[in-house]
Amino acid sequence: MDPNLQELHGNVKRIRTCFEKLAREIMTKLNECDNCIQTAEYLCEQVVKAKTMLDDKLINVNNDEKEWKVIKLKLVTTAIAGKQWQLERDPDIKSVFIDRDGKLFSHIIAYLRTNTLDFFRLHTLIHILTEYEQQIQLEAARRVFFDGTLLRPEHTRKLNEFYDGGYKGDTNAFLFTLINPHSIPPTKYLVNHTCVAKAVHHGENNGPTFGNGRDLYLSNGSNTNNSSYSAFLHTYIDTTGKGNETFTGADKFMVSDIEVFKLV
Repeated sequence: MDPNLQELHGNVKRIRTCFEKLAREIMTKLNECDNCIQTAEYLCEQVVKAKTMLDDKLINVNNDEKEWKVIKLKLVTTAIAGKQWQLERDPDIKSVFIDRDGKLFSHIIAYLRTNTLDFFRLHTLIHILTEYEQQIQLEAARRVFFDGTLLRPEHTRKLNEFYDGGYKGDTNAFLFTLINPHSIPPTKYLVNHTCVAKAVHHGENNGPTFGNGRDLYLSNGSNTNNSSYSAFLHTYIDTTGKGNETFTGADKFMVSDIEVFKLV
């Protein structure tokens, strides 16, 4: 082969080798650039997400701050006993001290926070808030009515005639429970047909008594002592199997309230 042609052929081979090497290096750099771009795009997405979350939290913080300002405004301007009062703050830590019974004021705080009342407990709240006035009225009645009774002497005599100190029969007599410690549903306990003659007992020295064996007995002054008791399963039929503990969870108890019902 001609020496010139041979040299030209070698030069072409070297050029191809250099071109292929350069092409590989360029592809490597392009791949690196592509990876950098993908990383930058990922970081940009994370920044956008982080900013969105931060904006949401700032909105929540602003809303909480506004709500707290409203609550503080209500606290400062709330009318107690028909008068406006201004809360005094501690000059050092800026805290507020509310001189109120926590048991009562918790209902007011709940109202200030939610602007709603728990209607299921409204009667309880009214009773709590008016308990002091009720006590005053009771004391006034005791001073007005002799011996703490509203009955006139002739009415008292008539009532004592009813309390003749003996048993009375009643075929329709029954005991019942509405709420109890055993989660027994509302249940009526009928009088045993063999014990009808002693369904109830009337006595001037004690409260209502049901049954010959005192299935349910209320002592005199039953709201001040623990002498009332239940000896259930003598005259009335126990259909739930809880015996003496059916009504209160114990055989002896103190009475908190007496309600009188009438069958209609």
